[in-house]
Amino acid sequence: MHLGVPDMLRPQEKRRPAPHKAGFTLTEMMVVVAIISVTAGLAAPSMYGTFAENRIASAPIDLVRVVRRARSEAQAYGRAHLLRFSATAPGVFTVYRGVSSSCSANAWATTIIPAGACGAAGSLCVDELDLSDSYYSNGSLDIRATESGARAAVDLCFEPYGRTLHRFTTAGVFSDQNTVNGGLIFNFMRYESGSTVGVTRRVVVPLGGDARVMR
Repeated sequence: MHLGVPDMLRPQEKRRPAPHKAGFTLTEMMVVVAIISVTAGLAAPSMYGTFAENRIASAPIDLVRVVRRARSEAQAYGRAHLLRFSATAPGVFTVYRGVSSSCSANAWATTIIPAGACGAAGSLCVDELDLSDSYYSNGSLDIRATESGARAAVDLCFEPYGRTLHRFTTAGVFSDQNTVNGGLIFNFMRYESGSTVGVTRRVVVPLGGDARVMR
């Protein structure tokens, strides 16, 4: 009977060295890094331009959303809603909810607005589009809004039954008379280091109609 040598007692086979794998030389690595740097440098201006265009394109759309919310919530809550525009650069649009269904019956200046800023406890502020937010103003990029008549302040008031009133001061009498343009027009401009760049975007808010971006 043949007795084999147990595996554990067999001499170990000599292991072959792992095959050599060629890698990058220092020169090759430096060339790759240089190519990546040049490519990134060429792409950066294009990426920044796309970023800036997205910001200036979204601002008018955001205003349309804010106006539509003010109009729809006036009907939903049965209360007048005030959209106030302040042209102090770069511009801010703020929506307040009144306590009465009539625009003229609400004490906007003494009760509603002093109740607090958006997000504060007890505030009657419903929504806000503030162009000083870092989303719209970042570094040398600056998006600003103006009213077509170059007015410093504009109030638009929406009543529950569909009537839209306006005034061009923050404490004057509301009017439902039509304007020359049939409504109000707000301009959005992109600034780079204080100079305008590109085309002006416009939002028209017809009195009694739906806000929209002008093409």
